[in-house]
Amino acid sequence: MTRLDVLDGLLKAKNTEQFIELTYDMAHKYSSKEDFKSLLLKPLTEEELQAVKSAAQSGDYPLSLDGLQ
Repeated sequence: MTRLDVLDGLLKAKNTEQFIELTYDMAHKYSSKEDFKSLLLKPLTEEELQAVKSAAQSGDYPLSLDGLQ
């Protein structure tokens, strides 16, 4: 799973406010489109993946993980 998958999950769950906030924060940390693209396509670490799954299961952040590995 990549950060792009997480953002897609936010959109599928219709959590547009969180999607916008996360995308904005990530985009402003990188000075080039290629660096930002690289970040989005980089696989999550096991620790990051567990944090995403935990947030999704808790219901604190509406997030659809349907079909994601």
